[in-house]
Amino acid sequence: MWIGGTIPLGYDVIDKALVVDPDEAAAVRTIFAEYLAQGSVRLLSVRLRALGIVSKRRTNRFGHVSGGTPFSRGALYNILRN
Repeated sequence: MWIGGTIPLGYDVIDKALVVDPDEAAAVRTIFAEYLAQGSVRLLSVRLRALGIVSKRRTNRFGHVSGGTPFSRGALYNILRN
């Protein structure tokens, strides 16, 4: 179960429960499929940039927006490992 921290890519929090976000879930499936096709995280990163797949956008309580940027190799390693 998710407890605090950042909300995982592919999910949103609604009424204190994790709910699948269909658009982000499709992006996660694409990440895994492209990794299998590319065979390396470096090439995966390049491919995701070409496809326009970016990290989850978040807005904090003060209105500051973060995310929405291309995935770093480290972030991709974390996604693939999880």
